[in-house]
Amino acid sequence: MCVVPSRYGLASARATLEIPGRALTVALYELNLADKDYFLTKNDTRTDLGVATCILAAGREWGVEVSARF
Repeated sequence: MCVVPSRYGLASARATLEIPGRALTVALYELNLADKDYFLTKNDTRTDLGVATCILAAGREWGVEVSARF
């Protein structure tokens, strides 16, 4: 069976730069800073199917976002 902590916390960060006069925004972001493992769902179907299933969430994720206004 999946062991899921009763309480946990996640930290994320985002930095945004608006470029004046160009209507352009650039952002850097990172989700799950500590790269913690946690489950999105867990289902105990051992009595029906004989198996417990868990879906693990994504680990650390980072990216760049660019947007323009017209």
